[in-house]
Order: sequence, then C-alpha cells, then structure tokens
Amino acid sequence: MLFYRWTRECFLIWKNLEVCYGKKRNREKKTVKKAKPAKKMLKKKESFFKSVKKELAKVKWPKMSEVVKYTVATIVLILIVVLFFSLLNLLLSFVKGLFV
Repeated sequence: MLFYRWTRECFLIWKNLEVCYGKKRNREKKTVKKAKPAKKMLKKKESFFKSVKKELAKVKWPKMSEVVKYTVATIVLILIVVLFFSLLNLLLSFVKGLFV
C-alpha cells in the first residue's frame, strides 16, 4: 500500500519534467558550448609555454661534476647489488646440490 501511494504521488511527466509530489524542477536544456575561436586557443598555448619557460628558468640545474658523481655512485651501487644476489644465488645452488 505504501509503495502504491508513493508511486501515485511521485510521478514523472516527461514533457514538463515534473518530478515528485508535483514540485517542478527547472531542468533547462544544456547549452552546447561553441568552439572557442582560434585566436583565444593560440593565446592560451602561448601563455602556457611562456609560463613553462619561466618555471624552467627557476630550476637549479646540477653541474656536470655533480651529474658525473651521482652517475658513478649509482653504477657502483648497482654492481654491488648484482654481486650480492649473484653470490646468494651461487650459495643457494651449492646448498641445494648438497641435499639433492
């Protein structure tokens, strides 16, 4: 009975868009945005690239000696890790060979 009463009171008339208890909701058609003129888009692109250039000027870039130092440190660390896992693999292979 409750469901029947609710469906009777809350109805939808598609042409007028009246929803629930006879209250009208203003649902206007969405306006389709027109494409922006090419000049505005060009100005936006120019301003974007200008701001990118300004931000890149603020960056403190490392010196060549720092780049070389960090590159060498990275390569040495990689070699140490490779050596560690190679030795671990060799050790585990040896232990496995003892039991098989």
